[in-house]
Amino acid sequence: MSIRTTRAAVAVLPITVLSAVAFAGPASAASPGTDISASSAAACDVTFQIVNRTNSTFYTIDFRVDGEPLTGTDYGSGPTGRLSVHSEVADGTPTFPGNPYRTDLPPVTSQKTENLPSLGYPAKPPTETYNVEYRMILGPNGPDRHPAWQSIQVAGCATPPPATGSSGFGSSSPSGRPQ
Repeated sequence: MSIRTTRAAVAVLPITVLSAVAFAGPASAASPGTDISASSAAACDVTFQIVNRTNSTFYTIDFRVDGEPLTGTDYGSGPTGRLSVHSEVADGTPTFPGNPYRTDLPPVTSQKTENLPSLGYPAKPPTETYNVEYRMILGPNGPDRHPAWQSIQVAGCATPPPATGSSGFGSSSPSGRPQ
C-alpha cells in the first residue's frame, strides 16, 4: 500500500512541475505585435502613430471627427472612417503574407500628421476642440488590432475675421455718409 502512495506522489510531482512551468510561460510572453497612439502638437493637427513588432504592413488606423458617421469601405469588420497611417517594417524584413506571421521583431514606428481643415473639416476657433476618435480594425491578426475607439481632443485653429473700423469708402462726413 505504501508503494501505491509513493507512485501516486511521484506521478503527481512531474505534472505539478510541468503545470508550473507552463503557467510561467504566458506570464513572460511578448506584448501584442502593435501599439497605437495619437497626439496633437499643433492646433488643428493630429498625429497618429503605430509601433509595429510584426512583419505586416497592412495594419491601418482609421479615424472620425466629432462623431461623424462611418462611410468607408467595410473590409469585414464594419465600415471604416477616414484611413490614415499604415504599419511599416524594417528594410529587408520578409513580410506577411508570403512569409510566416511574426510578432517578435524590433519595433518600427510609423506616423502621419493630419490637418483637419485641409481634409475638409470646418475650421474651429482656438476656444473650441475637435473630438477625434481613432482605432485600428484593419490588419491580418485580430489580437494585434485595436478595435476599441480611443479619442483625443484637438484644439481649433481658425483665426477670427479682422475687426473692421472703416467701410473702405474714404472719409465720411459728420452724418456718416461718404463725401
